[in-house]
Amino acid sequence: MGAVAELLSRSEPIGSTFAQLLRLTEQRGVRRADTFPAVSCCRDELVADLHSVVEATWGRPFLLGGLGGVPAVGPVGFSTALSHVPVNQGRGAFLVIGASHLGVLGNDVIGASLRKGQREPTSTCGALIAVTDSLHAGDEAPPFGEHELDSLWRLVRSLYPVEVPDVASATEALTKQIDTDLHRFLAAINAHQRHDLIVVSGTILHHHETRFILYRSTFIGESGQPETL
Repeated sequence: MGAVAELLSRSEPIGSTFAQLLRLTEQRGVRRADTFPAVSCCRDELVADLHSVVEATWGRPFLLGGLGGVPAVGPVGFSTALSHVPVNQGRGAFLVIGASHLGVLGNDVIGASLRKGQREPTSTCGALIAVTDSLHAGDEAPPFGEHELDSLWRLVRSLYPVEVPDVASATEALTKQIDTDLHRFLAAINAHQRHDLIVVSGTILHHHETRFILYRSTFIGESGQPETL
């Protein structure tokens, strides 16, 4: 199985992923009307399908993410989003979704997308690929002079202090780091004491249709003990 086929085999249409999430949360008694979503994903316009699915299901999300999908805010930003959770009934629920993203062209190109109105493919995720290109070039420090991109460079370097990963591996590592950050910030503010938490992480794939590779989906109730959804 080729690399593109392997990625696609682990994914499903993005709408299916979140329809299943809605079913699982409703089975736990979480009401859609009392769920407030927040999303940490890249600013790239290609991730709009995620925002659309979330908005159609739970309403407009609070935006947490920066380049690459890494949270651009810390505990204060998470606390602000948490304060927006409705409590019409019960504890209310805070749904936090974090995602990296990756372009896939045809059957053999990873890391590029053909965007609307353009004739040539461009990098996706462009920020992450700029970072890995810099590391492949042997840069010993971030060369960009831009806070978020420099921060992403340092993060990827910390994840890969010696070898430089290919873009698919770097994307997967970034997904795991985003998941860690989401749980870390929510724990720092003891979010579970106020509301039920639903934390979802994965990778958005831009192919002929937008697909999603689920990394982890977690429910955290008042006890603070995480349960896999």
